[in-house]
This record gives sequence, structure tokens and C-alpha cells, in this order.
Amino acid sequence: MSDIQTNLPDTDYFFLGDGRLMAVIQWSRNRDASPYGILICDPERMSRKQGALLHHPELGLSRTMLSVIVNGIHHQPRHEDVHAMWDFNGGPAVVVRWKAGDVEVSERFRVQETSSHLIRDVTIIAPDDAMPIEIQAGLYANPLYFDEFGTRPVATLYAAGYTSITLYSVPSGRAFERFLTVRAEVPRNGVAATFIYGIEAVGTHEFSLYPGTPPFPSLSPPAAPAVTLGTSFDAALRNAGGEDHPPSLAARIHELYTISRASLRASVSQLGKFDASIWQYDFEWGMDAAMVATAAVTAGMFDLARQILVNIFRRLSNADGMIAEASRFRDGEMAELNGNGAVLDAIWHYWRWTGDTTLPRAHWGRITAIADYPLRPEFQHPSGLLRTRRDFWERNPWMGIDDGFEIGHQVFCSVGLRRAAEMADALGRHDDAARWSDASKRILDAMINHPELSLIERGRFIKRRRADGSVQETLLPDAGYRNPDYAPYIPAMPEGPTPLPCEPDITQALPIIYGLIDPQSPVALATMEHLRSLWNPVGNGGYARYNIASDPDSPGAWAFASAFMAAAEIETGLEERATGTISWLLDIAGRGGSWFEYYGPRQSPPHPPVGIIVWGWAQYILLVVKHIVGVRVIGDQMVIAPKLTGIDHDIRFGGHRIRIAVRGRGAAMLDGEPIALETGAARIALPLTADHLLEFMP
Repeated sequence: MSDIQTNLPDTDYFFLGDGRLMAVIQWSRNRDASPYGILICDPERMSRKQGALLHHPELGLSRTMLSVIVNGIHHQPRHEDVHAMWDFNGGPAVVVRWKAGDVEVSERFRVQETSSHLIRDVTIIAPDDAMPIEIQAGLYANPLYFDEFGTRPVATLYAAGYTSITLYSVPSGRAFERFLTVRAEVPRNGVAATFIYGIEAVGTHEFSLYPGTPPFPSLSPPAAPAVTLGTSFDAALRNAGGEDHPPSLAARIHELYTISRASLRASVSQLGKFDASIWQYDFEWGMDAAMVATAAVTAGMFDLARQILVNIFRRLSNADGMIAEASRFRDGEMAELNGNGAVLDAIWHYWRWTGDTTLPRAHWGRITAIADYPLRPEFQHPSGLLRTRRDFWERNPWMGIDDGFEIGHQVFCSVGLRRAAEMADALGRHDDAARWSDASKRILDAMINHPELSLIERGRFIKRRRADGSVQETLLPDAGYRNPDYAPYIPAMPEGPTPLPCEPDITQALPIIYGLIDPQSPVALATMEHLRSLWNPVGNGGYARYNIASDPDSPGAWAFASAFMAAAEIETGLEERATGTISWLLDIAGRGGSWFEYYGPRQSPPHPPVGIIVWGWAQYILLVVKHIVGVRVIGDQMVIAPKLTGIDHDIRFGGHRIRIAVRGRGAAMLDGEPIALETGAARIALPLTADHLLEFMP
């Protein structure tokens, strides 16, 4: 049974959860796996896939499927009969349909937020109402965690060990050994039985560590922002054959936004923790957490963003201001400084979009340390650039990263320090504001304008320049690197190593994505042309994170790197390319709407299995909100410049909302009154004092 394999072909994952329980419905058309199955996880504790609470080492997920007994004959799902889909009527749910002979079976899975139980409603449609039907569920809990199995009064199955899990039903059934059997009573067209799974996991005992109530009681739980994208890019419509064809791309963009929002909530624990790539790493990254928090804010999930940021302050940063990478801290020339900038950007988004000053005030000492860390002498260069031997993708000296300046570090730190300065000024920390604002300007000016060391060469952005001024175009391992702390990690150096290409690299698009240069400038367009070669690295579409000739670990298209490129393509007006990139993201996400970290060959073992990357959902949300819907906060204004028509989108900002309806891009009305457009953008003063309706018209 191949249920343990994470990236089995023709297999989709649907994520449900509320922070206390994460349930994943696996639907596979692959004959080597169960047709469908349930993975239940404690989101406070990370594990490989084989560590899911209902995964069995011999039986895989097969015992998580139902049996339906018709006229005494047992029926189980068959690959050709099983279909799974999302259902957002009444909250996120997954529906699995199959046939038991002539009987139609429909299972609806949801996580009940009031109890954190997984609810499994079963509907039966039979040709004969008098036909005797029973529904049977099994509880084959993972023996890695459980060593006690049995029944309890009122027909309840249980397993206990390092954690505990229970299964009971409504109406009550008959429990025997590891099976619970319920007679399916009328009505046949309604819910015949509901099975309820509850867990008491290690992580559930930790919630009392961080007491406190949500700061947004008037808006909790928040209504899901609606995003209906009607008409797609002009290029997509042309490719589809014109207006006579339905705008399928746009409808799918909307659907995947809704799925990404629900999946983000499902993957993050109540304490703000998540495995950066589920079933792959069992580690946390401050960089990933920052991007997820930023996406949660822009998607209106303020409480979720706060939980993630608190986790960053308490666990994913330290008193020195370092940001955790793979659940560890590395300083000096090995520091991953882009994490500092991304965290500052996330805090700013939370502060600006929620209006909540309590969180930054409570953690100002840690924020100061995070902002000041990149300004330490070991990172400073007279040019103003930040100097390290680490790159955005965590490569290091023994992988060929030379002493110099990384574009990802400059972009994120320049943006983050500018954001931190704005926040500091608003909170009365004017000395901090001046220091960070000056540093942000120095970094940005040097990156673009320094006469010898700028990160522009041959009319486009480069990935990295050495401290001696030369462009780093190749990677050659430093055989002389001798830092004793890293000796266990340094591999044996080959004789006469082959130089590997350092470019192109997706990070070269970051100045465009973050608005640091005019997206229509020759530099931006030349950079995008340079990055075109990263498309379709192994023949299945998408963008590689960098030239795969230098990627022995994960060669192939990366999900969030492709979302980066889609954003840059939109901003530079490359509509046809953007349409292709977005279409690839939609296709590769499958029916479940989840992305693996990358798509391509891998040596596993020794490398870990490829997991579902949480940053993928976050970057897709940012792609929709910031680049497709076109929502930005600049100073004391919300600037909205949609790139599509047919958009209906709700923005949650502070205690109010803006409903955005886009039927054209020639004129706009705010609450029924004309509002001026500046280069296609409407501007609304902040803070909001009421809800608004913003309408764009032809």
C-alpha cells in the first residue's frame, strides 16, 4: 500500500482544521493507494505522513474508508467510483461520493470549531427504502502512538497511548473490537449517520500557556471575504476563443483563493505553529511564518495572523534578533537576513490592517532586536549593502556562495526596515524610526544606484555581487571553509569541482514584486526576459527557483516561486505569460487545492519526502489580493488598482470592510459618488470609519 507516499501521482489532498485538529482527506485515483482516506494530525506536533494518527503501517489508510453493508453484503469504495470535492456551503467541508452496489453514498467531512471534532456525515440514497443497510467505520489508530484499543459505553471506540482518540456515532451504533456499525434509518435522502472523531493530543494541553482573548471580538469569527473573478485577463479570453466561452480561468482563481484561505487556517496550530512543508521537514522557518502571517492579514484572518506573529516573537526569533531557519538560529555570515525583513513586513501588515497597536507595543523590544540585527557591523559594507555568505535559498560557502551581496537580503530588509520605521513613528519611537528609515534608504539606493556595487548589471537585476565588485555568475564550493561549528555539515569536497550556474534566479524579480522600481522600466522588462528561461525546467510547466543545473536537491518547478513570477508578470504587464503561470498553478494544485513544495525528480532517500508547502497557499493569497485585485496600503490611503474586470472582493480593514466590485476600469464610484482614478487606482483615506462600496465601471 502506497498511502505513505506523499507525492503519489493522481492523488489530491484536502485540508480541514481549526488549529486544534488538522484533518486531511486524501483522494487517489492511483491503484497503488486507497481510493480515499483520512489523515488526522495534531497541528501542535509535526510528523512525517506515517505519523498521522490514523495511518496504519500495514494497512495504510484503507481502514479509514467506510464499508456499507447492503442486504448483508459488504461494499467498499472502488477507485472508479470515488469522487471528492470541496463544499463551502456552511463552512469548509469535503464531500466524498461513491457507490455501494446500487446504493449511492455521500460523505461530508468538516471540523466542528466549537469542539475541534472531525464530523463525518453520511448520506445514503438507495433504490428501495426497505433495503436493509448498515454503515461501518473502523478505528485502526497508528501503533506508533497507541498501544491500547477497545470500546467504551454508549458504543464508542477508543485508542490510547501517547495521545487518545475516540470514535462514536449519531445515532448510536454497535461497537465491536475496532469497528462501529450503524443501521441506516430513513430518510434515505438525508443524513443516515454521523461519525464523530475526537482527539486529545499532546498539543491540546499547551493552549493554557498563552492565555488571552482575541482582540477582534466584534468581527470574530470573521466572514470569509468573497472573491468572484468574472472576466479573466484579455489574453486569456483571446486564448479561450472570446466572450462566447465562460471565464473558466477567473472562476478557478476564485475557487482556489477560497480553498487557500481555508487550508491556511487548517495547517496552522492554535499557537501559530506549522510545518513549513507538511510531512517533509518537521521544522519551522521564521521566513515562511512571516509570509503566512502577511497573507492571513490580507485575507481578513486577523486572529490567525496574530497567533503566528506571537509564535515568531516567542519561538522563531531570539533576543539577539535572529530569525529561525529550520527551527535553529544561525548568525554572522551564515544569517538568512531576508527573514528579518519579511518578519518586519508581516508585523507592519498586521498593525496597519488591524489597527491593533497592543501586539507591537507588547513586543517592541523583540521588534527592535529583529530590525537592528541586519544593521550589526558584521553585515555592514561602506556601500550601504548587506554583506553575507548566505543566499535566499539557504546555500552557503561549501555550496559555493562567496562573500558578497544577495538581492533577496537587500529587498526584504529594505522593505521591512521602511515598514518598521513607519510603525515606530506612529508609536512614538522616533529614534528607532529615523535609524531604520535611513538604513532602508541606504540599502535601496546602493542596490539600484551604487556605481560599482549595484545589483544591476547589463541592464537587469543580478542575483549576487561579490564584495570585490565582480558578479557571482557561478557557484564553486569553498574547499577552504573551516568554521568548526559547521564541520559536521560540510561534505567532502570533490577534486576539480565543476562550476555551477548562479543565475537566473527567481529572487531577481523581487524588486518588481515589492514595487521598488517602475515595473515598466527597461530594467524590469530586461529582468523578466532573463527569468523566462526558468519556465518548464523538467517538462511539466512552472518556474524553477533557480537554474536546475545547480539544484541537486529539488530540481523542478517550485509552487511559491511560480506565484512570485506570476505577480511580477502581472506588474510588468506580461499578461499572456501571467495567464500561463496562473493556469499552471491552478492545474498543478489539483482538486484539493494544495501544492507540493516543488515538482520534479528527487533522491528520496536520502532526501526527505516532498511535502505540501504552507507558503504556497500564502503566496497565492498575496498574488490574488495584492496583484490581481490590486490592493495596497500606502501611507494613510488604501490604493486599489484591479488588474481584472468582474471582481467582487471584500477587504477587511480594522473594524470595517470595503466591498470591491469591478465591472470595468474606466471610472469608479465610492458609496454611489464618483471618485477620481489615478493611473487606474482608487484611493480611500485611512483609517476607515464606515463600511464602503467601491465600484469600478467601464
